Amino acid sequence: MDNRNNFSNEKYLAARNRLVERNEDFINNIYLDTNGLPTVGIGVLLVNRQKDRSWELNYSRVNLLADIANISELDRKNLVSTLEKYTDTLDKHRDEKYQT
Repeated sequence: MDNRNNFSNEKYLAARNRLVERNEDFINNIYLDTNGLPTVGIGVLLVNRQKDRSWELNYSRVNLLADIANISELDRKNLVSTLEKYTDTLDKHRDEKYQT
């Protein structure tokens, strides 16, 4: 019997979520992951890697985070500004870690 037909998208997502929860901690603030990338929660990156290897701030995730945290407009602007500066720094050094 071919078990591939019994594996639904829901089963995949449930298995993936269990794996992530077992191997990742939920961190209730923004932190730098092991690659120095700004991250929140269970490994949700706040930046995206572009095809040209440059980095871009994921504004939709940052705004969603700000909405969930119910932060003031001033704090949201400060958060975005800080993450934009960090993203610019990442972009200036985009290939230093990945020489090959």
